[in-house]
Amino acid sequence: MKSKISFALFIFLIASMLLLITSRFNNDGWFLLNSGRYVENFGIPHTEPFTIHEGFHFVMQQWLFALGLWKIYEIGQMQGVLLFTWAMGAVFIFVFYKLLQLVDSHDAAVSRILTVGAAALMSVYFTQRPQIISGFIFLIEIYVLEYLKDKERPPWAIYGLFFILSALLINLHAAMWPMLSIFVLPYLAESIFGARIPWFPHIFLWKWKYTALLWVPILIAGFLNPYGIESMTYAFHSYGYEEINALITEMRPLSLGSNSYSSIILSIILILTVIYARNPLPLHWILLFAGTAFMAFLAVRSVFLFLIAGLFPLAFILHRSSFKKAESKATTWKRTWPMVILMSLAATVGLLFILEKYTIPPDKLGLLITIICFLLLLSLFYAYILWKERTRQNEIRANARNLFFTLVLLLMAPLFYLYHDTPLVNPALKKSIEVIQEDAADRPISLWTGYNEGPYAEFHGFPCYIDARAEVFLPKLNHKKDVFKEYVSLKDGLLDYHDFMKRYHFTHLLTTTNDPLYTYLKNDKDYVLLWDSDTDDSISEKERKNLKEKYRVYKYQPE
Repeated sequence: MKSKISFALFIFLIASMLLLITSRFNNDGWFLLNSGRYVENFGIPHTEPFTIHEGFHFVMQQWLFALGLWKIYEIGQMQGVLLFTWAMGAVFIFVFYKLLQLVDSHDAAVSRILTVGAAALMSVYFTQRPQIISGFIFLIEIYVLEYLKDKERPPWAIYGLFFILSALLINLHAAMWPMLSIFVLPYLAESIFGARIPWFPHIFLWKWKYTALLWVPILIAGFLNPYGIESMTYAFHSYGYEEINALITEMRPLSLGSNSYSSIILSIILILTVIYARNPLPLHWILLFAGTAFMAFLAVRSVFLFLIAGLFPLAFILHRSSFKKAESKATTWKRTWPMVILMSLAATVGLLFILEKYTIPPDKLGLLITIICFLLLLSLFYAYILWKERTRQNEIRANARNLFFTLVLLLMAPLFYLYHDTPLVNPALKKSIEVIQEDAADRPISLWTGYNEGPYAEFHGFPCYIDARAEVFLPKLNHKKDVFKEYVSLKDGLLDYHDFMKRYHFTHLLTTTNDPLYTYLKNDKDYVLLWDSDTDDSISEKERKNLKEKYRVYKYQPE
């Protein structure tokens, strides 16, 4: 009965994390929905169809994911899209948990605690972007290889599975297709060198020719896409640009400045691994861990790959460490109560800090207080049971774990309300588009937007100057013009805006405090201010405080 309660708490905590973190709509989702709608109505494009730029060569490398997302939106609107995100996150975490159990089948506590940590870290990547599917494909790849690691000759069906995974990946997220082959490399290295290097345990027993043979179905299936070689080599043309890396946070290397959260977490994981991995590990685990950690430090977006492929060996490492400690030092009340006190104090301080720093909506305050009181009583109950059964080693472990799960839920309760109190669509951006639609009155529009505002405007049918598909605006891919460099030059004040305006014929301009046009056009007699988020009463004071930028809509109307 107690084990069932513990498992129920574990499941409830994971579900709460997913609901808390994944129930948001990612800005990139707008251009993906727009792309999916286009594919459904007109087929797969080879010329860029959404911007004001004409004749740009185009590879819609996410076409299948975009089409699927659009069909979900057609059926269930925004609620359907959010449900898809939550469901994918739940399946993802379930498979990751099974992978941890596969690596360490003896200690449920280690697997569950690592799963909770992984869910908290991975959930930020569970969005309406194709990385949730490509990441899941990589997870399936690793799980299957780990599951069959003790067979010298794998079943032939495995090659059919890799063919299917490759065919899906090249159409769902072509930019990540090469990683399917790269993740085979650590396993191939152990197939070749594992038995020849005595200080590494050899657990991946495939003969090297069977491992190398995995690349055959991967390569053949890679051609099953509407763009051929262009999709297969998309990654080599779309990354490594200085202007993109400087503007887009996820393309920057990890640093304690702009990415302190990810940097600290990744550093803690690396330190834990070094401290506890006192025994030799299999070669392919070391290569997976080191390779994905290196990629994560090069670019923030690759942290997700590290969590998928570099984190799971920790289950084996921590189990071996805790098993040895358990042999020498039993879990006693004397060793446990300081940890209980620290956990309780940390949860209490964290809860008080959240409640003091943020204002809970009055209409939700009563239910929130009820939930917090329930979780406080449940925490006190487990603390009492822990003290009552302090002489029983196994019960101390189980009750301490349950207390930990309950205290984490206690911290999450107010965060859940705060997170879901913010609107899915930026109210100022939404109002800006409504103003432009009203002013245009079905007349043709050529719209200036910044990088982040373009996707939403294009979803509503307005051709824009630029949007969040950074690589589309590079000459190496569009075969025409370096729009991205032009945009960065204007943004950084290196390009005079008068010269810039002569190159284009914008009818309207949606500006933010993130670009210089927001200020310059206010004093330019050729442009009329249609709307300002700072003075619009329809934007509440609370919404205005939450805006990262201020918005202004201008219309070109020369005297």
